[in-house]
Amino acid sequence: MKLHHLPLIARTVQILATSAFVIALPITAVAQSSHKKVLRGQEVVVSFPTMAGGFSARSTAKVKNLKLSGSMKLAKSLAEGRLGVISSAASSFGSQSAEPVEANEAEIASLCDALKAANPGVDLTCEANAIIETQRTPNDTQFSSLYGMTKIQAPQAWDITTGSSNVVVAVIDTGIDYTHPDLTDNISTNPGEIRGNGVDDDGNGFVDDFYGYDFINGDSDPMDDHFHGSHCAGTIGGRGDNGRGVAGVNWTVKLMPVKVLDSYGSGTLAAVAAGMNYAVKRGVKIMSMSLGTTGYSATLENAIINAKNAGVLVVAAAGNSSQNTDISPNYPSASAQDNVIAVAASNSTDTLAYFSNWGPTTVDLAAPGESILSTYLGGQYAYASGTSMATPHVAGMAAMLLAVNPTLTYGQIKSILIGTVDPLSSMTGKMVAGGRANLYKAVLKAQEGQSTPVPSPTPVPPTATPTFTPTPTSTLIPTGTPNPDPSATPAPT
Repeated sequence: MKLHHLPLIARTVQILATSAFVIALPITAVAQSSHKKVLRGQEVVVSFPTMAGGFSARSTAKVKNLKLSGSMKLAKSLAEGRLGVISSAASSFGSQSAEPVEANEAEIASLCDALKAANPGVDLTCEANAIIETQRTPNDTQFSSLYGMTKIQAPQAWDITTGSSNVVVAVIDTGIDYTHPDLTDNISTNPGEIRGNGVDDDGNGFVDDFYGYDFINGDSDPMDDHFHGSHCAGTIGGRGDNGRGVAGVNWTVKLMPVKVLDSYGSGTLAAVAAGMNYAVKRGVKIMSMSLGTTGYSATLENAIINAKNAGVLVVAAAGNSSQNTDISPNYPSASAQDNVIAVAASNSTDTLAYFSNWGPTTVDLAAPGESILSTYLGGQYAYASGTSMATPHVAGMAAMLLAVNPTLTYGQIKSILIGTVDPLSSMTGKMVAGGRANLYKAVLKAQEGQSTPVPSPTPVPPTATPTFTPTPTSTLIPTGTPNPDPSATPAPT
């Protein structure tokens, strides 16, 4: 049986409409912290409700007239006394650190209650003076073309983390162009191997597997000679904020190229299974697999189980045949093993892409997969579509969850990803989660160390004779080099 890559189908700060002043107190022991951040010294914003007439309407309260208790003092008066800063004597506003800390909800509530009790009859509201920041965006020249990153709220997640070089993702595909300027810094290398000396230095059975391995040609050079694996790699971990091209879900991560498909995008069960087992042996915890075949495969199932026993999450593309995979299974995405997360493709309008497979029990969630810009051979960039393009979004998200919380198991990662989707009516009943993945919400959940239980899928029975169904040739639109660099070798557009 042959496997193919899944075919391609071609700081804004808002001003509150209320008058306000700030009270700052020294930080005490942290308890009941939220995701809100404040500056050193727990701060609250006290607002005098107003009407359309502005500060003079409805309320006549002024900061200087409020009764303060303990060591609190008026530090600054603004807006004709309608806004102000109040701090304790021990921690003046001007000396506070710019480093944000978690807001202590219990302390904030106690402070607000005390302030209201000291000022009966004054109409005011009180809450944590949460920091308002920019949503971190990279300076990569084509970032504005990456609608998928906006859909999954990547900029908000990047305010928390941009990934970790301690996390390795195996890209089981056509290889990776490890010389691409947007990928080279994020390529994983084997510390136990000396490149090009013809010796199996680490004794793992593979000579010179410095970057990874090529299981199609049986050599140690997993260079991409197709483009598909490089395109997927760019979405997982294209180097972010480097002034060129694109940014991946992770600006920093390690990408392991495992070549199991040839220059035509085809491979065999033996090559794919061997590549998966190799990645397990190298210690990865996430595999990105934008490939598939029709019908059940015991060979792939055994490789998936081997990965499961090693605690590896397999992120697999659902396929591009517009079919219900509960009825017409695509493998490995339709495997009943709980370490597989199957990914459908969504588009810029947050509906299921027309080509995407779906399945109430065999597809877990969707991610952007239509007209996705990413890295291409020769230092270039290109648009491509398919569940192949959706899968690396989710694989990248899984990697970022490990960057935030390295103790997460594959089950917890899968649970978090499914439990934090943005529900979409167009996907209700068509997949387990019924929505499109949301990186920001997933990262917040990973920080909590909690997860949501995953519904158990209905196992798909094996078919008697597995077959592969060819699909049309993909359409690719190269975009050229968006940020010309003399060190990069240009390829024809």
